[in-house]
Amino acid sequence: MITLIDIPSEKTLGLKISGKINKEGMDSVIHKIQTLMGATNQRLNIYVELEKWEGFTLAALYEDMKFSLPSMRRFAKEAIVTDKSWVAPLIKFNDKLFPSLELKAFPKEEKTTALKWVQE
Repeated sequence: MITLIDIPSEKTLGLKISGKINKEGMDSVIHKIQTLMGATNQRLNIYVELEKWEGFTLAALYEDMKFSLPSMRRFAKEAIVTDKSWVAPLIKFNDKLFPSLELKAFPKEEKTTALKWVQE
């Protein structure tokens, strides 16, 4: 499930992710991102709180890749707040794949720091 987090910035989208992400949830996020992209010529930032995530359905993963890969240069930063140990190595891997996107993981107790960083 994906829940929007209200962040007072027209160029930062906040998301709380838990459980399994389905196509409907992914479509909702993609629509929100497209709305933000249409409202600004600036690159967008993403703030994510990752809790008890169980992955994507195949349809959700397909929609994510179909949208994200061609749009990757429209994103500047992504802050991921989680206590999951596997996230940091994944970020290092993604840094190599997507050098235009600055990714950083933060532990849960540093939510405020993560939010400040992603909006700089």
